[in-house]
Amino acid sequence: MIKLFISDIDHTLYSSELKCIPQANIDAIKAMMDQGIVICLATSRIYEGLMPTALSLGLDKVRSYGVGFNGAVVKRIDENRVIAAEAFPNEDVQFIKNYAVDNRIGFMLYQDHSYVTNAYTRIAEYNFIDVGADVILTNDFDKYLVDPVHQMSYSDDSVNMYELAEELDERTGHRFNVNVAQPIVIDFSPKGTSKLSGLLHVIEDMDITLEEVAALGDGDNDAPMLKAAGVSGCVGNGSALAKASAKHVLAPCREAGAAEFIRKYVL
Repeated sequence: MIKLFISDIDHTLYSSELKCIPQANIDAIKAMMDQGIVICLATSRIYEGLMPTALSLGLDKVRSYGVGFNGAVVKRIDENRVIAAEAFPNEDVQFIKNYAVDNRIGFMLYQDHSYVTNAYTRIAEYNFIDVGADVILTNDFDKYLVDPVHQMSYSDDSVNMYELAEELDERTGHRFNVNVAQPIVIDFSPKGTSKLSGLLHVIEDMDITLEEVAALGDGDNDAPMLKAAGVSGCVGNGSALAKASAKHVLAPCREAGAAEFIRKYVL
């Protein structure tokens, strides 16, 4: 019996093409809530960036969880209770920042309340317009370094991110989690943090097993939790790794693949 449904937001529940969550997805999620299934949103957004979606679904009124920053921050939404939080040491922040500046790569810091970036990239625009989060464009990162840094990213249309991710992972001695979130984006997370680590914190808090979890996603960063969950799905627009890691492949996000997964394999 499924007791927890954990899902990515962007390109899984939320369609960037439609600029909304398809109504069928909303209806299916509410049907799960009516049956007592706990909902968890797991995203690479800053934690505050998942809250508009959580509030629109009414997750603040029932037991629910949020996994932000690709697993670096885990909270119980309805209680606003922190379950786990990891941040980068300053020397790691400076290393990743300086490499980007020296190589003229778009760089972004993910802090508790805002994104700080040196370039108005597509990912910066997405976070500002679609996510609705504050994005600070600056050349003086230290001026805005006021919160713990839970995640960082590079974004550049002209760089092979898969090659760069592999190079940086080797060069830094594997001391971060390095993940190609999209073909134009590399995400850096504190070592040991991921959406799967976030999921493990949630099931410990709920005192359930992975077999009682249904997981849904679309990207490489979703793959470990899709592989681990008892039931899992990848929307049709997902990456090759996410599809290979999931037990079911669904319709694309814009065609409400999430609702298809919920109706067929969860409810």
